[in-house]
Amino acid sequence: QAVIQILLRASRLSSEPTVTFEPPSRNMNEHRFKIATQFIHDNYASPLTLQEVAERIPISGRQLQRIFREQGAESFSAYLENYRLNQICSAIMEGASPIDQIALEHGFASGNYLYYVFKKRFGMTPKQFRTHQAAVDASRPENKGDRNHL
Repeated sequence: QAVIQILLRASRLSSEPTVTFEPPSRNMNEHRFKIATQFIHDNYASPLTLQEVAERIPISGRQLQRIFREQGAESFSAYLENYRLNQICSAIMEGASPIDQIALEHGFASGNYLYYVFKKRFGMTPKQFRTHQAAVDASRPENKGDRNHL
C-alpha cells in the first residue's frame, strides 16, 4: 500500500512539469558572515581582531577573511572601520560630546587617530562634519518653520 502511494505521488509530480521542489539552500558562509557581523556590531567599541571574531564562529582567521570578501565586504578591518565610522557619525550628529570622547567610546585608540581616519575617508575632520551637519539641519524647511514658531 505504501509503495503504491509513493508511486502515485511520484507520477503526479512528473506529470506536472511546472511544479518544482528544490531543497532548501543552506549557505554556511552566509551564516558565518551574519554571526561575525553581529558580533562586530555588539562589540565594535572594544579592540577586536580578526582572530578573536574567527574564534567565536569557530573558523580560522584566513577562512573568515575569505568569507568577508565572498559576501561583498572589502575585508574584515575595512568592515570594522566602516561600522565604527558610521556609529561615530551618528554620535557626532546626536550630541555635543567632545570628539576625543566619542573616539574612545567607539573603539578608536585616540582622537588623533580618529581625525586621521575620518579626514582620509570623508575629506573633513569630525569637527568640520559636526559643523556641516548643523548647517544642513538648520537649512531644512521643517527646522526653519520650527524657528518661526519660537
